[in-house]
Amino acid sequence: MAACDLTEQEMTLARTVGIAAALFALFFSCAARAELEQIVVTATKRAEDPQNVPVTVQALSGDELSTLRADTADAVLSLFANLSSNGSNEVNKGFTIRGVGTNNFHGNVNRAVGVYLDEVSLGTPFSDTLGIFDVERVEVLRGPQNTLFGRNTTGGAINYVSRRPVVGEPANGQLRSTIGEDSEVNVEAAAGFPLGSSAAGRISVQSLNRDGLFINMAPGREGEKLGKRDRQSARIQLAWQAGAATSVLLNAHAGYVRGNNIGNKAIGLRDPLDPSQPCDLAEIVRGSDYRTRNGCAAENGFNPSSEEWRTVYNASGAQAKIDLEGGFVRVDHSAASGQVLTSVTAVNRTRINQADDTGGYNEIRLTPTQDGTYDQVSQELRLASAENDSLRWLAGIYYFREEMLLGTHVVNNGPGVVASNILEQTDRDLSVYGQLDYDITSRTTIGIGLRYTDNDKTAPSSVFRVIPRLPNGLTDPTQLITNEIVENAAVVPVTIPFADLQATLNRLSGRLYASYRPSNTVHAYLSYSEGFKSGGFDTRANAALTPGSDVGRPVGPEFLSAWEAGVKSRLASGRLQLNAAVFAYSWEDLQSFVVVGGIPGFANIPESTLTGLEVELAWTPADEWYVSASLGLLRTEVTDAGDLDTSIDEGHELPNSPGYSARLAVRRDVTFSSGLLSLRADLHLMDEQTDSFLFARDPYSTKAATTVLDASAAFAFGPEDRYEIAVWGDNLTEERFCYDIGLVDNPAVTAGQLTSTGACSPSPGQRRFGLTGSVRF
Repeated sequence: MAACDLTEQEMTLARTVGIAAALFALFFSCAARAELEQIVVTATKRAEDPQNVPVTVQALSGDELSTLRADTADAVLSLFANLSSNGSNEVNKGFTIRGVGTNNFHGNVNRAVGVYLDEVSLGTPFSDTLGIFDVERVEVLRGPQNTLFGRNTTGGAINYVSRRPVVGEPANGQLRSTIGEDSEVNVEAAAGFPLGSSAAGRISVQSLNRDGLFINMAPGREGEKLGKRDRQSARIQLAWQAGAATSVLLNAHAGYVRGNNIGNKAIGLRDPLDPSQPCDLAEIVRGSDYRTRNGCAAENGFNPSSEEWRTVYNASGAQAKIDLEGGFVRVDHSAASGQVLTSVTAVNRTRINQADDTGGYNEIRLTPTQDGTYDQVSQELRLASAENDSLRWLAGIYYFREEMLLGTHVVNNGPGVVASNILEQTDRDLSVYGQLDYDITSRTTIGIGLRYTDNDKTAPSSVFRVIPRLPNGLTDPTQLITNEIVENAAVVPVTIPFADLQATLNRLSGRLYASYRPSNTVHAYLSYSEGFKSGGFDTRANAALTPGSDVGRPVGPEFLSAWEAGVKSRLASGRLQLNAAVFAYSWEDLQSFVVVGGIPGFANIPESTLTGLEVELAWTPADEWYVSASLGLLRTEVTDAGDLDTSIDEGHELPNSPGYSARLAVRRDVTFSSGLLSLRADLHLMDEQTDSFLFARDPYSTKAATTVLDASAAFAFGPEDRYEIAVWGDNLTEERFCYDIGLVDNPAVTAGQLTSTGACSPSPGQRRFGLTGSVRF
């Protein structure tokens, strides 16, 4: 059959198979042997080899992350199977692990996957934008982690571990700089230094800068660049050996985002000849990949779709501003008996101002803006037994408090109003936990973990307001509407006060496991664990436009029960690591953005199930070769939609749950007398996935399958290979896809009440090339 006769799917499959075959062919003839690098993780609050941990955990070293230029928290999404995004825009980020995540734009709801920096929770969906730099490693823990990490880790946890200053170590550091297309200039620098015989310091900084990749076509703003990256981060650490048994670590960090949002690529959902009627479904589906121009229109008759991937319509100001500042004090004290007492005291403040045009066409229809401050304080105190005892235990107490002031202000061009919600929320958490591990024999271990949590959320001063967009400073579409503007608005005709909102949860959760080591290189385990996420409040601002709306009602907590069986092996004299796991989840009262009474809102879905398989391989077939591969298979479905069955049909798959995801990386190192050349290729595969619960079985809100190939060549030279220069190319397959798809109005019914478009948060969609240079000392 001629190539021109193949369908697009057949061409994609052929290209994928061809790339994979070419990569594997690279190492078939190699014969020399080399062992894999070993990474120590702290997933169990102890330093352990991940192959000995009875839970699925993957780790990448800081050097590997630097090589892959993974410089932001969400950069790990393409590095692991069964890991995907549920982010809403450039600054509101979230993760989904094994189909478990949180599908919600609003910033007052906890996420189902916990993100941690040095074991300190980054609790807001906006703090994920903190730069990742000068890190020791990243750990991805799959499945509920409530016992040791607490609530809001039903899907798992991602822990970034910074490089610490080391007492007694000589001065050291690194400088790395990247230049690329679209004026990309990234700089990362770090320096560690001694401070006498008992102290050391480390300073690390990162600067990420790039022009916007997308061109705005909105009237009056033609040619404006969107998606600009401007992120600055810094970290200062001080380590003090206070005595032979006591160490103290002080950490202060800050991150600032000053870029802008892209907005969305949109397709119309209305008939261009009569926008009061839905468009032909075939036309909508044809444009659902957002890479083609369809024949549908928005409610004003304008067709926003385009075959030019890098053009969008964004009538808002597209602001994206985040300030994150904080720090922690960690104290570790080792007793003579081997027990270790650890205290971690942390504070963080996150300040946000951001706007996003969800309509994506030539005028403002629905533009939410957010203005908020999150103040968090936490204290963890834990005591762990000696490492080498056959009976090992760990016990702790944890306190967390967050004071949130969050304003959500939605500019509605159709109704001609600004609907606002200003929420003052306090989230308090007090929990005690313990873990017990017992070696029945030298090869068999059983364990139990329990955590009791007392969580209380209150919002005593929540108000809703509807403000006419009159000449009072609210008519400029590029203006970011702040809480202060709303509070001082000249006309407030509708005010909806609430009684004190409150959500309380007292919960005992835990984990049981048994593991068996038939040899020193094989480890098998079976576990059952429970996780939960605390409740919240449905505080959508646009509900203020609907008389009698029950907005502000509590949304109940969600619960997840998980079975997992796995095997981990290190074979071929340490050259081959092969791990596999199967899992089955039952998810009750899943919190998700759905349609409530014909209005998009936040609610609980009674019951869902998830099953899947993961396989992970790391192999050094020869001294100069390294192969890494992972495969994830996933099946999810809603098994009980309750009273939401008019919006969600039972059997509907969960958002951000691709049927398969895979990664293959191949590296070859070639040694020369003058230095070391490293050639690398990374292939990422992702199945199609739905992105919406708003309407049943949406063919028009399904993210297409993707095949992405990255490659690089690096040459290290000089004493101890301290200098390196690398050339790289990203997305060589030039894939274009949607990180997120927003669909507010149902195209199967009459004229849209809100946006009347489908909106795609687009990937860069182009091949990108650049140059990176680094030096270590």
